[in-house]
Amino acid sequence: MKKIPLYGSLLAILFTAGCSHEVYNQYDSPTRSMTDAAVRYGSIGGAGTVGYFAGRQLGGSGAAGAAGAGVGAVGEYGLQKYNDKRRMDAYHKGIAVGKAQALAELAQNEADLKKNDVYPYNQRVNEPSYRSTYVPSRKDDASGVTYPGTYQTVPVLR
Repeated sequence: MKKIPLYGSLLAILFTAGCSHEVYNQYDSPTRSMTDAAVRYGSIGGAGTVGYFAGRQLGGSGAAGAAGAGVGAVGEYGLQKYNDKRRMDAYHKGIAVGKAQALAELAQNEADLKKNDVYPYNQRVNEPSYRSTYVPSRKDDASGVTYPGTYQTVPVLR
């Protein structure tokens, strides 16, 4: 019996990783996608192996073992498809919930901006708003007077 080298096994995992791309895991990292594929196809292979030995033990022949392997692999494949459907349903529900949360957050931000008068709501076009700002010290050349730097309220035109 010829042993499969480690590189062949890793290459097989990489090839099977490309086969398990679903909509709900499109934003997963490549490592996560490969891990999911290894778990998916490894569990199908493992169920087939367990089914082979169980069928061989119960039936006492290689044909019974092959039938058991088929039953185990098909059963695990069905379980994987069921889990895929559940994950897809959760993905679609999550999109709707996420959209509702994002819209609620935008509405709350808009209400906060209106409450704090950040937006120019209920103002005329050229009406100034007032803001407190620091004005540095300055010297009036005509009178020779030096004004100290302080915070002053200044009009701001929008």
